[in-house]
Amino acid sequence: MSGKPAYATGYNVRDGATQVASNVQLPWTHVNPAPANTHTYTVQAVRGSLASGWSAASNTVQLLAAPQAPTNLAPNGAVVSSEGQTRLSWRHNPTDSSPQTAAEYRRRVKGTSSWTTGTSTTASNVALTLAAGEIEWQVRTKGQHPDWSPWSAVAVFTVIDKPGVAITDPGDLWTRRTVTVKWSFDQGQGRPQSAWEASLLLGGEVIEHRTGSGAGRSVAFTTPLVDTQEYEVIVKAAAGDVWSEAGAQSFFVQVPPAAPGDMSGVWSEESGAVTVDVHDGRGALRQPITNYFPNSRLVGTGAWVELFKNWQRNPYAVGTANYAHNGGAGSAMSLDSRASNNPDGTGRMVRGTVTATVGNWSYVQITGNGATDRVPVSPGQWVAVRARVFASARNVVANMQFRAGTVFVSQSSTPLIPVTSSGHDGTLVTFAALVPEGADRVNVSFGYSSGQADVVVGSWVQVAAPSVAVAASEADARWRAEEFYKRSADTDFRVRFTGAENDSEAVLEGQRVGGVGAGARVAAVLGEIDGANAVRLIALDYGVNAYRFASASVPAALAGGGTGMARRHQLEVFPQTTVQRRGLMVSSPEQHVEFENAAGLYSLVNRFSELTGVFQFYMYHGGYPGDPDVYYSHVGVFDPGYSGPVFDGSSGLVQVGESWMGASWDGAPDNSTSTLRMAPAAVRANVERSVDGGITWVPFIEGADLPVLETDTEALSNGVTLYRVTTYSADDATSVVIHEVESDSPAVWLSGGDGYTHTARLPYDPEVSITRCRERAVRKYAGRPKPVVHAGEAVTRTVDYSGTLLLDEQSPDELADLVADEAPVHLYRDPDGRHIYGALGDVQLTRESHAHWGFGFQLTETEK
Repeated sequence: MSGKPAYATGYNVRDGATQVASNVQLPWTHVNPAPANTHTYTVQAVRGSLASGWSAASNTVQLLAAPQAPTNLAPNGAVVSSEGQTRLSWRHNPTDSSPQTAAEYRRRVKGTSSWTTGTSTTASNVALTLAAGEIEWQVRTKGQHPDWSPWSAVAVFTVIDKPGVAITDPGDLWTRRTVTVKWSFDQGQGRPQSAWEASLLLGGEVIEHRTGSGAGRSVAFTTPLVDTQEYEVIVKAAAGDVWSEAGAQSFFVQVPPAAPGDMSGVWSEESGAVTVDVHDGRGALRQPITNYFPNSRLVGTGAWVELFKNWQRNPYAVGTANYAHNGGAGSAMSLDSRASNNPDGTGRMVRGTVTATVGNWSYVQITGNGATDRVPVSPGQWVAVRARVFASARNVVANMQFRAGTVFVSQSSTPLIPVTSSGHDGTLVTFAALVPEGADRVNVSFGYSSGQADVVVGSWVQVAAPSVAVAASEADARWRAEEFYKRSADTDFRVRFTGAENDSEAVLEGQRVGGVGAGARVAAVLGEIDGANAVRLIALDYGVNAYRFASASVPAALAGGGTGMARRHQLEVFPQTTVQRRGLMVSSPEQHVEFENAAGLYSLVNRFSELTGVFQFYMYHGGYPGDPDVYYSHVGVFDPGYSGPVFDGSSGLVQVGESWMGASWDGAPDNSTSTLRMAPAAVRANVERSVDGGITWVPFIEGADLPVLETDTEALSNGVTLYRVTTYSADDATSVVIHEVESDSPAVWLSGGDGYTHTARLPYDPEVSITRCRERAVRKYAGRPKPVVHAGEAVTRTVDYSGTLLLDEQSPDELADLVADEAPVHLYRDPDGRHIYGALGDVQLTRESHAHWGFGFQLTETEK
């Protein structure tokens, strides 16, 4: 501080609110100011005892100083994962408010002497990859002052390997209404589980979430599971602060149905009621039965197999791409409206055709515009074309030109073919030729001579050439050309372009069936017959060997013998005698059952003894290409002696002999064996009654423990009463079965009282009339010349009954008591099967003789 007014003899100096100098001369130096504080000065002039006011404050001064030791080190006392990186962080602790300009940290495994150091600049954290162990570390920092702060206090944390969980239960299949998930826990350093989370999901949505602490490794979800649904459980667990990755397990719910209720019912002419006896009906205990074929429902795999190929790159003639005209000058290509739809009715034809018009011999080339586009072939093959052709000239010629690359080899042509140009049908032309030696390509064309008019190559063109095996004959080539077209509309198959649509070869494909091999000289693909999935066998090879079959593996468990079953469906009789009428077969040694060459469906059962070699189960076609396709459904392979039905894991209740058994998959549905086990015992039941053939049902017994014996006073007195029995297992699985009880009482029954237990048996005399009416009322309204009729919603039946009582058989007191009963609704039943609830009117009783009473009553139908 410097400067001095003339009147002043000295100065007082204040640092903030504290006076730090008195009557000093200016300039003045503040010695050893506190470096941790900021300093702002004011000055006061003094002369003797006189003092001026304080001056305005100076600027604030901050002295540079080394920071204090950093604080808030993290992690400290925590447990962290060795996976990924651990972030060390701290807070710079300056004394002069200057920001961090550098940092130095050091770490070591606790209990060791040497440090590993690292540096940072302005960042107050660093990410490190650390191995498992207990780590201690420190940090120091710099601000604007050149000196480091002291080292921080030592922070300690533990690095551990991330724990792992594995769900041990449920597996792929769960058979109860609620699920308990269990898991194993593993941590590389042996640390215990400290917490867990578990979720139950359906369709990807969490439907129940549970959390817990401690070492427990199971949790029971309470949400009831829906049968035949796929769920997922997800579990993760922690050791300290380190959580595992989530473990997940999907499972399919298939609760074994309860045993059906076995029910008997007996009509009593004495009481006018049916005695109903319901008990557990599962029958005699049996050992589990396994179907070793893993896909008895014959579900497709989603993989497709080629059946036939159309080598024409634009078979639908969409535009003129891949068609050419090799005529003279003035030739043209266009579409022809006459073939704008499919003349053969398959709905797969093109929107147009190719037309060429020119003088001299000219050709519509249908297999490509150049050598590289032509159909690849091999010597010895037969190549066939199928096309619809129109020509106003009435005659065309079909040609196949064979080449080796671009070099001409030979040409095959047909004689002139008479064709028509009228309508949409045109003329179907098929033409086949043998591929000569040296040729590797063929193109096909239709031509006409000089002076003739245009040629239209109709809306479907197909060139067939075998893609795998060499065609055996001209007939085979023609057959392939026809089959592609004929089967292309079949819903069991699909047609797919191998490349760009309408600019690549097309293939006809069928879907493979899980568990079934590709087949020998047949295509074994997914089909449907009589509403059931089936293995569809299509004979493809014209070779002399008629052994055309599909196969499935027989497990080693049946090496000692077993039972093969299937249903064979043959739509037509084969037109020629087959070489071998094998239906189902195993080999080594060969054991088979024959099929009958007849149209229809029948079951085949092949009981085979010990196998010594190939463990294969064969399903034979038995015919030749062109013969009807053969279908095999309900395929199963069982232990020796099994004689029950073919089942799979989704079959539910299956009756084997007199025993009821529940089916379940042993693994993934449609990809595992399936097993029948005795159905869970039925422990309680609900019973409903129907007196109208099952149209309506009313409760009869609810929640009764089995066995149960009840009297039904509301059953039909004459006719069939239906009882729908729903049984429940201890695990709340259910089963439903309908039983019939027939009664044939010749009498009329009038019942009342609580539960209709008060009953009178009456003779069915002719004096019975039942009328039906709908309530109607006529109303007059002002301004309307005629009355208006209103009709009620209900149709009411009224029973008028009169007859005679014989005192040695019936008592008039019963009728009198029914009238006196306080219950408002009575029940009328008669031999014609009528069952009417209603309001009972007055009952007339007349003594006609010593042994006879005349009686009569009216009952009007009401709600029960």
